[in-house]
Amino acid sequence: MKFNSMSLKTRKYTLATAWLLLLACAGELWADVTAQQVNTSHLERTAQWRYQLDGAAGLWLGYYDTKRALHLRDPKGGDRILVQPEKDQAPSGLALAGLPEGVNALWRQKFPNKSLYLANSNFPESAPLVTGEGTEPLTRLKGVNLDGTLHLLWYGEAGDPLLDQQYFVFYQNINPLSGEKSPIERVTPGIYPVWAYDKKGNIIVISWIQDAKVSQIIAKTRLPDGGGFGPAVVVAEVPTISHYFAAFRSGERWFAVWETRYEKNRLEGAYSDDLGQTWERFGFDDLGDFLLGSLVVDADDEGRIYIALSGSDLANPSHKQDVRFISSTDRGETWKLHRPRPQAIGEKFRGRNPSVVVGPSPGQVLLVWEDWRNLRGQLYASLSYDGAQTWVYDNIPLPQPPGINRGLTDEFSSAYFQDQSYHVMAQQPTDDGYTALNLYEVIFNPTDLKEIAASIQQPNPSLTETKVPENVPIGTADQTTSSPSVPQGGEQIPASIEDTLKKRVEGFWNTMISKDYVGAYGFQDPFYRAKIRPDTYSQQMGRIKYTEAKVESIRIDGPIATVKTQVKASVPPFRAGTGETISRPEKEININETWLWIDGDWYREFYSEYLDKKFTIH
Repeated sequence: MKFNSMSLKTRKYTLATAWLLLLACAGELWADVTAQQVNTSHLERTAQWRYQLDGAAGLWLGYYDTKRALHLRDPKGGDRILVQPEKDQAPSGLALAGLPEGVNALWRQKFPNKSLYLANSNFPESAPLVTGEGTEPLTRLKGVNLDGTLHLLWYGEAGDPLLDQQYFVFYQNINPLSGEKSPIERVTPGIYPVWAYDKKGNIIVISWIQDAKVSQIIAKTRLPDGGGFGPAVVVAEVPTISHYFAAFRSGERWFAVWETRYEKNRLEGAYSDDLGQTWERFGFDDLGDFLLGSLVVDADDEGRIYIALSGSDLANPSHKQDVRFISSTDRGETWKLHRPRPQAIGEKFRGRNPSVVVGPSPGQVLLVWEDWRNLRGQLYASLSYDGAQTWVYDNIPLPQPPGINRGLTDEFSSAYFQDQSYHVMAQQPTDDGYTALNLYEVIFNPTDLKEIAASIQQPNPSLTETKVPENVPIGTADQTTSSPSVPQGGEQIPASIEDTLKKRVEGFWNTMISKDYVGAYGFQDPFYRAKIRPDTYSQQMGRIKYTEAKVESIRIDGPIATVKTQVKASVPPFRAGTGETISRPEKEININETWLWIDGDWYREFYSEYLDKKFTIH
């Protein structure tokens, strides 16, 4: 099955134009877009967290902090610790399942036995219910409440040597009020447990199995009569799959999609119209050789399906992560591929971790993603009212305070619709070094997107001049340029942008000539400065002696500039660790540098040629 031809509007959308539009709105807040921090303790950069709405539309949040304590936040902002990270317990994994009011929280501990622990938020003083004994559970956990019954799915290491399988997917259901548990069922071998379900209680579990004979995706169906799972049905034989693997439902049609690899990476899928007894395969051929970095799905019961993914186009030499969007309005009979970000943006700046959510009216859908086109992570959104056939508001930057990075998780969709507004659960690093994370709930509605769109369509034509120190002869130290302070973000681009950059480059080389390495450090990009201390930077400098520098050429492409500088440099004699004396005579050399417009000024992108390493993320 191939995609329909793309119907996105063709635009003359250059990188520089997109950048100018962004700068026109940088640092300002429009309409009623709000963002509120919802965690009380910092998270590690890769910490697990989940959110869940209960039946009363209350938002619950579970997360691990930097000390590995497991927190549960209630809709009123109360935060309590479910388990402390004592050495033997080692809590890990997390799933939340909504109750009519409140949630069940599921996690794994290693002590006293490797088991699962289930807490009910309505009984905070009660000890967690222990389950999963004997299955050697691992951290991929799922839970959902259907018609008053809690259904749990996990995989564990309690293998079966007769089947030559080490990992199995396990299932159990529990009465959330009484705690009464059904027997644990060993559903199927496999390591990627995914499922889909409906309100009636039908559940289809899908997993990937590999043994010496075959590699295949199988499905098992459990009906609400309590009779357990039926026999395994082969969905597809595939050489391998990645963990980007999902199951979902649209009306009475059940789906699975997965990433596999033949000669090239390929996204494939299958659907069933008879509760998983037979399956029809399809493939997304027009996606090309795309290496996935995230995948989320949302669908309605009228046949509209939306698949949002990010990853790297292996045919693109830059291999920047970019966003793709796949839609169907006929329950998966035909599909359309969208490229949400302009191609000029996608080839140069990464975008990733999209979320998608069906809106309140038929065909209304929001796509939101993490975008780095302004050199910092920012949320962008597009909104459609006709099932993603056209976009009413397209590539809209959600405003945020200057000097921060904001992004999304790659594990699940971070967006939902509630109380006439879209809510996005965003990750915000505490600093440019990503030392830790905070979680923010960003709230906006279609009117907010309309107002932002109107603002960026008419950028401010009067761009202000940035005051810079008068140029000084190269080789003369000047305190006004040697130790610049880090300006606040949100400033407009100066009209004399090239002159401003030239003075910044000259200021940097003045510090190098005068050996003012503290001053030189101040010119480095903020991501480098967040990771490397000034004294460490200074200790690495000094081997090379610079006497002259001259800016030869400047090429500005949006917020990125390439500068060619001619310098005179020598290496005075010094004794290496081997005891050898090393020196080099003075000569002229050409240095190619990258400078970034970020936080309202130009900064030098630090790059170590020896290590082939830089600290920027864009």
